[in-house]
Amino acid sequence: MNRSEEVEHLGRPSTASIELPQAVRFEQTPKPLDGGGAGFRVTLNCREFTSRCPVTSQPDYAELRIEYEPRGTIIETKSLKLYLQKFRDRAAFNEELCQAICDELFALLAPGMLSVEMSFAHRGGISVNPKAVRWTDDDEEERVAP
Repeated sequence: MNRSEEVEHLGRPSTASIELPQAVRFEQTPKPLDGGGAGFRVTLNCREFTSRCPVTSQPDYAELRIEYEPRGTIIETKSLKLYLQKFRDRAAFNEELCQAICDELFALLAPGMLSVEMSFAHRGGISVNPKAVRWTDDDEEERVAP
């Protein structure tokens, strides 16, 4: 099967509803090359992440960085973009969002390691920069902080 036939969103107009982004099917594709096991990492950056403050309902802006060691599949980036849109109207504290994204991606990808780091825009002179990291149990002895 051709790789372009394996994904729904890549290279095609998306019919995903902006109002219902949680309905977006999160897609993965086979890892293109054997990265040699542990140590092969992929980093994805999203500079336009938005959510809402749970107290004021004002928008929160952040840069999001995802780093992971793929095991069999990699994230298809257009579906990741559509997936991240579901958080734009979610009212939650910054740390909670970071944990939620990390937990969801870890469950979906089953990577060797996953790190989600967010750098939120300053409010009142203070920026919040949460980071969540997950490892599979068999990687405990090979843990190298991302």
